Amino acid sequence: MAAHLATSPTPPRLRRRHRRRRSVPCGPAVWLVVWAFYLRGARPAGGGGREAHPLVAAPPPPAAAYGAADATPAEDTSATAVAVAPADAVATPSAGAAAAPPAPLQSGGAFAFATSLLCSPYSAVFLAAVMILNVGTALVGNLVFLFWVGDLHASSFLCGVSVVITVICEVPLFVVAPWLSRRLSAPAMLLIAMACYVVQVAVYVCISDPRYVLFVEPLHGVTFSLMNIATVAEASRLAPPHLQATGQAFISVVRTVGTIVGTVGGSAVMQWAGSTVAYGVAGVLVATAAVVYGLVAWIERRHGGVVGVDLAD
Repeated sequence: MAAHLATSPTPPRLRRRHRRRRSVPCGPAVWLVVWAFYLRGARPAGGGGREAHPLVAAPPPPAAAYGAADATPAEDTSATAVAVAPADAVATPSAGAAAAPPAPLQSGGAFAFATSLLCSPYSAVFLAAVMILNVGTALVGNLVFLFWVGDLHASSFLCGVSVVITVICEVPLFVVAPWLSRRLSAPAMLLIAMACYVVQVAVYVCISDPRYVLFVEPLHGVTFSLMNIATVAEASRLAPPHLQATGQAFISVVRTVGTIVGTVGGSAVMQWAGSTVAYGVAGVLVATAAVVYGLVAWIERRHGGVVGVDLAD
């Protein structure tokens, strides 16, 4: 019986059913081809370009057909066409109209802004102070654990607790940043940050018990938060309205350069001269920069202060 079924021919009804099943997948492809040709539209009798699709409005005639550059085409009351003004009528103003003022951000504005910052005495000293402070904070933020573990023999648990203390002191200051900006000027906040850094590294150099670093670790949170708030506020004040983002980017570049110099240079000094020398030199540099910047900021305030960089001329 099984051999008979295996050798018996397929009935005609089943063969027709198989042919219909095999032809079903070709149906969607045929419809897609037909729909594609329909969307392309019919070709004109004389050849050449395509005819417009019946559902798409015809393109507007050239401006010369209306007799004047600023003329508008006549209204078309047909159901499918839309009246469109010529391009020259929109782009070309009339002879009596005044020209629009140029955009405030012109080519070379960012370069002119950076040049003016470097040429201004206050801005140059401010950028130098920010860079030097970032050199010092990079030495503390990136290399301080090597100093604690290698020279002070601190434990890993103490290093972790110091990070927690730093973050706990940073977050509230960032929360009250608008209030601080109203109460303190940016130079004052930057000078406070630099003073906190000098005190912190002075304690690092003088102590021999690693447990004492926890008492001065909140100063690092104060330094980091006030430095960020002050640099953002001062960059916003120095930059013109149309170069606010450029001003913030320029300050970020200066801070990044300081971080690179502090990390690479500080590690080299720590290897060749010791950690105490590295942190002592960093403290002296930041203290000197704070004195110079404070003097220049006081002179600028006495003479009316700086209101930003004007690139309108």
